[in-house]
Amino acid sequence: MRKFVQNLLAATIVIASASTVYAQYGTRPGSPGSSSGSGYYTGSSSYGSSVSFGSQNEIIMFMPRGETHGYLWSGKECKDCEGGTTIQIGANYLRTINANIQAGAQVQIVSTNGGGLDSQTLLTLVALGVYNFETNFKEAFFAQGGLGIYPVLKDDRRGFESKFGILIGAGKRFPLWGNVNYIPSVSLVKRGDLDFAFDIEFLNFSVMF
Repeated sequence: MRKFVQNLLAATIVIASASTVYAQYGTRPGSPGSSSGSGYYTGSSSYGSSVSFGSQNEIIMFMPRGETHGYLWSGKECKDCEGGTTIQIGANYLRTINANIQAGAQVQIVSTNGGGLDSQTLLTLVALGVYNFETNFKEAFFAQGGLGIYPVLKDDRRGFESKFGILIGAGKRFPLWGNVNYIPSVSLVKRGDLDFAFDIEFLNFSVMF
């Protein structure tokens, strides 16, 4: 319980710090790069302008773990190890449903072959729902939830199995330029019968299109 409270406090500090920095150094009306005459979101509360430039889609990129990414790695883990290949593809996508709600999915596929291990394909597939507390999505606090399947390491550590899981989180967007936003968030994730894991995502970025 003490560790959970410490994590929650750390998450609060992350979002509060981001808010303070943006308030101090962010653009303001009439300044270079501000919403006046630069193409930024104007702050209208109508649904038609709830997403910057009328965009209805959003992809969220989390830099450390790469929720939106793709890569192929082929080589050895050590000098005397067997060669292996890992292919990893992932995406986190949201679609605007109405003035405050977005829905979408988080998908990630990891395929490994060789390297002295059995070949395996790991799938993460989570349906997401997001409630924005403002119709101006680019500056909104939001709450999110998700249900789906996650790969979980077996108790004997000889491979993975798919388990049902849930995600509960919150965050805030800060417009950077054009359709790109800074979007720190915090989440509680439960995979199968494992305890809730605490996830602070302070290098999130979102692209609307």
